[in-house]
Amino acid sequence: MKAGVMTMGLSQFTKRSLVLKKLSRCRLCKQVTGAVFLAILIVEGAILIFSVHNFERDRLLEVEREGLAVVRAWLQISGDNPLTLNKMSPNIGNGSVLLSAEIMNEAGQEIASLSQYSILAPKMKSFDVQWTKDDLGYPLIVQAKLDKTEIPAQITAFIWRIIGLVLLISFFVTAVTMVILEWLMLSPIRHLRDRMNKAGIDLAHPEKYKINQIRRDELGDVALSYNDLLHRLSAAFSEIRVQQDNLQQNNAKLETLVSDRTRELKSVVRDLRREAVERERAEKALDASNGQFNAEYLKKIAYTDTLTGLANRGLFMDRCHQLIRQIKRSEETSAVHLIDLDGFNGINQNYGQAVGDLVLQSVADRLGELVRDSDTLARLSADEFALIQLDVADSDEAAILAQRIMDHVSQPIKSGDDVIDLTCSIGITLLNIGDETPEDVLHHVTLAKRRAKQQSGSSYQFYVEELNRQAIERRAIERDLKQAIPNGELELYYQPKLDVERGTVSGMEALIRWNHPERGFVSPAQFIPIAERSSLIVSIGDWVLREATRQARRWQADGLGDLKVAVNVSAVQLKEICMVTLVRQVLLESGLSPHLLELEITESAVMDDVEHTISVLEELRDLGVSLSIDDFGTGYSSLNYIKRFPVKRIKIDKAFIDEIVDETSDGVIAKAVITMGHSMGMEITAEGVEDAFQQAFLSNHGVDEIQGYLFAKPLNAKEFEAFVSAQSKAQMAAE
Repeated sequence: MKAGVMTMGLSQFTKRSLVLKKLSRCRLCKQVTGAVFLAILIVEGAILIFSVHNFERDRLLEVEREGLAVVRAWLQISGDNPLTLNKMSPNIGNGSVLLSAEIMNEAGQEIASLSQYSILAPKMKSFDVQWTKDDLGYPLIVQAKLDKTEIPAQITAFIWRIIGLVLLISFFVTAVTMVILEWLMLSPIRHLRDRMNKAGIDLAHPEKYKINQIRRDELGDVALSYNDLLHRLSAAFSEIRVQQDNLQQNNAKLETLVSDRTRELKSVVRDLRREAVERERAEKALDASNGQFNAEYLKKIAYTDTLTGLANRGLFMDRCHQLIRQIKRSEETSAVHLIDLDGFNGINQNYGQAVGDLVLQSVADRLGELVRDSDTLARLSADEFALIQLDVADSDEAAILAQRIMDHVSQPIKSGDDVIDLTCSIGITLLNIGDETPEDVLHHVTLAKRRAKQQSGSSYQFYVEELNRQAIERRAIERDLKQAIPNGELELYYQPKLDVERGTVSGMEALIRWNHPERGFVSPAQFIPIAERSSLIVSIGDWVLREATRQARRWQADGLGDLKVAVNVSAVQLKEICMVTLVRQVLLESGLSPHLLELEITESAVMDDVEHTISVLEELRDLGVSLSIDDFGTGYSSLNYIKRFPVKRIKIDKAFIDEIVDETSDGVIAKAVITMGHSMGMEITAEGVEDAFQQAFLSNHGVDEIQGYLFAKPLNAKEFEAFVSAQSKAQMAAE
């Protein structure tokens, strides 16, 4: 019997030891219990400080009451007689808290004094008090010195008692916390960790290691996420095996691209070395002869563009500075033209840098034929030229010269068997007294040139103050846009799409909205072009793609149906090398099936670097993603290219839908797009449908899908979910 009891006790002790050993190895338990222990110590420490302060105050008050009682007793015995008090002073015992007292009348005159005759009195710790007639009950004032020698020792003893109690409570609470952690957290976490380790070893069959028992708390949510992750990992490994060949192809393309860029850089380095050699020769010639001719030659090299022989940026800025000073003294008017070659980067990429240099030299020669000896013609950068036109009568004269420049530049340039067509965009500013620096002039003319580029190139624009205001506004929007994602200011709205044949919601287009803390809702038409001119569109597009796919997967899990989400992709994103990798990664993270994601690319975007675009679109198609051309009919795409693009859908631009007004409208463009798209095996979506006649017209002519305010406006996530639920209920009721 005793042996059995001992065995059971040993077994219980062994179990407790194992629990304690596990708890001691648990880093989370150590952190949590340590935080609990520290929190208790801090709270109890604050209480201790407050308690010690109150304890000391209470003891001093107690001593003061005791001293007051002694004084009252002596006053009662003496009958308020000063002589009697003076005779009684030797009778104050050594055990009294009253060390000394001076008794004064109400006028402040001392009439008696009491004190102890003890050799220890000077070494005692004391404190002073004063009692009035209200305290004494006699018309006297007493200033006394009381003994507090024992109070520090009492405080020390009190502190140690409190510290012991605090430590006892802390250790008890910590032990209870550790046991609760083992029961509620550590054991489930260990189980999850073991399943994860086994799944990591058996990568071929990760779904075998799902968590079957799901708790209704945060750990249960983790288990659900873990099970979902295993499901996605299983699909991902299958996808990875399929994509290995594609990855090798991409690596080969990347190596080719790096090789091409390396050759270009080597060419640039050779040009820089050649220029450095020429400068070194000029410096040596100057050192050798120290003559005026060589000094002028060196100065000429320093201010001359080596490729075209024109003035360089330094000389242009110097001439511009002199002209500003001259204008302030006279009433002469001058103009500055900034000439930018349209699509010059494409020439370098398609024909090589040697041909690009030939084009620049030809343009320099043509511009030189148009300028006067008094004017200044310079090359500022790779494809930018600047012209200072002196003595301009008015803006018309500057415009005439700009048109002549455009006509001369647009003449074809022959390079071997190739004929290169070229256009340019020109910004013009008329110098005035308000211009302070050459940088101001260059900034103004750059704004004007940018406006000309926005007009599809091959045009000229004059600078006006409104352009400067718009530039400041653009910079402010760009600055705030950088913080929009971290601050959670961006939000996606979803515009439903209607399947014409079934009459049900087939999907939605994700549309970004910016809720600025000061400006309110900022229109996408205002901030998206600014984002596209900077690198911000990449991060914004990344966020939109991730958020849209996550939301679509969430709705699918909630039983809303297999809704296809359409996400707009800009031309800048298509040029990113990692675009395909990003889409693949987003699909794996969200768990959304690839066929439920549709990427919309504008017609103008697909025509910018066609071969690269086709390559990227083919890789996206191979992922299983649907592709569509947005705003079809507004660009200049060739039908030959359209057939090569691996797209499944064409979206008719709203401008052509607006032409369908009533029975007299023929909708010829819309009908042509529908017929052409169906003949090439594509589906057709009409966007911007706003009235019933347009819907009927498009349905009769075979449109597959419609989108517009007639059906539904863009909705936030909650509104969209409610809309689809209501549509589903109405559909079920109708059936």
